[in-house]
Amino acid sequence: GEGGADMKKIKRKTSRLHRALRAAAVMLCAAVLYLFLADAKLTPMMAVHMLEEFHGIYEETHVVASCGTQAGRRYYLMAGENALLCAEVDRHGLFWQEANGTLLDCSDGETFQAGGCSRWPHGEQGTLELFGRIDDSSVARVEICQMRRDKWDGEMQDYVYQTRCVYPVDELIEDGGRRYFLGTYRLDEKPRSDGEYDRFVLSAYDAAGERTAEYEITNFSYWT
Repeated sequence: GEGGADMKKIKRKTSRLHRALRAAAVMLCAAVLYLFLADAKLTPMMAVHMLEEFHGIYEETHVVASCGTQAGRRYYLMAGENALLCAEVDRHGLFWQEANGTLLDCSDGETFQAGGCSRWPHGEQGTLELFGRIDDSSVARVEICQMRRDKWDGEMQDYVYQTRCVYPVDELIEDGGRRYFLGTYRLDEKPRSDGEYDRFVLSAYDAAGERTAEYEITNFSYWT
């Protein structure tokens, strides 16, 4: 009788409350998923193009080289007529996300364009990426030397730098009449980011093995 009617009212109110809670939970999950997908990309190139937009590259580009690491991280060397971008993207499950990028402005017509980026994540092995473009057909090989400040020279009124490490470039990639390179190396020590304690110098060699030019890399990014 009357007691049964009260029970129905309570059940009806409870079921409405459950439906409202479920709807709120679904909306919250949908909002979280939207925020994730808005930042995540289905392919690595979608993440690379986001980095290009971030750096203001609106000319046509293409991939000339790529390399990866075991941590699900990939580097793409994107070349345009006036720009060269080393783009880092990270994989998270089925999706990709833009991480960092180092940009070289190639519009000044310089023969050598080179840059680098050092990544030293907490608790992980440090890596060094070196990349560049060479507009000189006589160059057959390049290598990059890491020079470390050693001592003060009173006569020269400058610091003396000693070679700490040499990073060989395994391959010069021919593309569109230009040569490019991209290499990744393991680091046993974090480079100093002040630009004075550590210097990186590119040396170019001809087919006979003679050094023909040197170029100091000043465009360097340090990431954690």
